[in-house]
Amino acid sequence: MLRPRLALRHPRATSSETPAEYVLEVLKNFLPLTADSRAELEVNIALIAESPALPQLVCIRNRAYEELGNACLRLTEKLACRPSDPELIERARHLRAVLDGLAIHLLMEPLANDSAWATVILEKELARIVGNC
Repeated sequence: MLRPRLALRHPRATSSETPAEYVLEVLKNFLPLTADSRAELEVNIALIAESPALPQLVCIRNRAYEELGNACLRLTEKLACRPSDPELIERARHLRAVLDGLAIHLLMEPLANDSAWATVILEKELARIVGNC
């Protein structure tokens, strides 16, 4: 999903964190796990829905979409410990698809529900990315 304020969501890595731990913490910031992030996701979904009727929103929608795609690519590069190549671009797209799907499913559940399952899925996806490097 579209996620504005991407730069504000990147925590600083600590020396004790592995790349996978850091990436997981960043990605969790893109999920609707708090009231604020849920509201933000709802606004972004509305932005997607209204863009066809309000062309002035298309640029905003596209910029946010591109920023999240770039963030997923940079995080995938961090996991793989190498610069972008066609394989990493494909892995980043897959990561983004997983992230988008999780966001929608979490949004459909009450905020009070246990969301640990989403973190487990993200951890498995990150392990898959690392395992294929």
